[in-house]
Amino acid sequence: MRDADHRRLPRGLGLIPAHLPHPLVDALRSDPYTAELVPRLFETAEPVTSLRWLGEPAGPYHWPTALVALAEEGLVDRTALLDGCTARLLRGGTAPHLKPYLAILQALHPTAQEERERAADWIALAADAPSAVAGHAQQALARLAAAGGLAPRPLAEMSQTVLFRPEKKLVRAQLVLLGRELVRDPAAAPELLPVLGEAFGHTDTDIQERALKLAAAHLVSDPHVRAGLAESAHLLSPLHRARAVEVLGPDAAPAAVDAPYREILPPPPAQVPLAPAPESVEETAELVAAVVNSRTASVEEYERALDGLVRHAHRDRAALAAALRPALAGRWWLDPEQSRHYTSELPGIEHVAAAVLDARPAAPAHPPGRALASWRSDCHHPAFHVAAHARVAEAARHIAGRPLPSCSPSPPTRAAPWTRAP
Repeated sequence: MRDADHRRLPRGLGLIPAHLPHPLVDALRSDPYTAELVPRLFETAEPVTSLRWLGEPAGPYHWPTALVALAEEGLVDRTALLDGCTARLLRGGTAPHLKPYLAILQALHPTAQEERERAADWIALAADAPSAVAGHAQQALARLAAAGGLAPRPLAEMSQTVLFRPEKKLVRAQLVLLGRELVRDPAAAPELLPVLGEAFGHTDTDIQERALKLAAAHLVSDPHVRAGLAESAHLLSPLHRARAVEVLGPDAAPAAVDAPYREILPPPPAQVPLAPAPESVEETAELVAAVVNSRTASVEEYERALDGLVRHAHRDRAALAAALRPALAGRWWLDPEQSRHYTSELPGIEHVAAAVLDARPAAPAHPPGRALASWRSDCHHPAFHVAAHARVAEAARHIAGRPLPSCSPSPPTRAAPWTRAP
């Protein structure tokens, strides 16, 4: 839509204010350009911002409800709304982008005749659209099939694409649709049964079983249909192959394999030693800054940066701090005015860098012995984060408070009280 068209949009169609003085339907009803510009809503590359604020259907600013009301009053062409929604859904996009158009289409409640006129559109949407849109199209086609308005050939073409989709819910619904149509019209079996081979290769073994049962219940004497399904039987999991031989005959048995079994999984990655820690404080400061300011730093870069911080903090903490401060000049915790408002511990390697610079945020309220209390959770997912934070927290404490363990004399070894000396 051109900028000039945006300026001409009525209050309800463009960059609508957050709060209208009147309900949306009244604002649209009173605008003389509504009938002309409503169809333009479906021509924009991105959804109009206000369309995405659906709200509650009974709310005063619900777009689908307002447009349906205008269509019922004759102020907006109902066919233009149906065609506009369908065309916009066919153009594709992400699920959030298509959600408002699907909501308008559902609010219109198309009649059986209107759905029949758009059967080809539903078939295309069931094949390629996001799950919510494909599900709506699938339901429309199911209603058409139940009323005898969908021929076996289009249903077979639609089933071949839907059964190939990864969404289990859509595939199961399509198998149910095929089963009902085979019961309603047994003569359609030669057209519909061959598409079940697509479901034989589905990753869900339950779907494979459903497809095999459907084939067994409606299998016809046509040798071409049986041969086609038997050819696809090798896609079934080993759990269902014996049943496939019973239903489809010996041609469904997998070919004999003379070669011994070979593991096809990729080999485990070889262990590679890390590169040594940076030799100078300047290189350490540069590497630490790169890790802190990057979201894609590798494990090797992180470990080398942490190793360099610990080593050079022990050798010459003042020199390391002098090189590190300008490299991290943009970090918020270096500003006393900002850091004094935060009492949580810094994440990752920044915790150690702040200890080197003596610029950590204010101490948390809990005692040092419970420094990790805020990191613990009943959920098992943060466990790795807790362990990683405990590691950097220990390094920071040693830098700020006492010598590193490798620099302290080892305590004398003493046998445990429950052991005996040889």
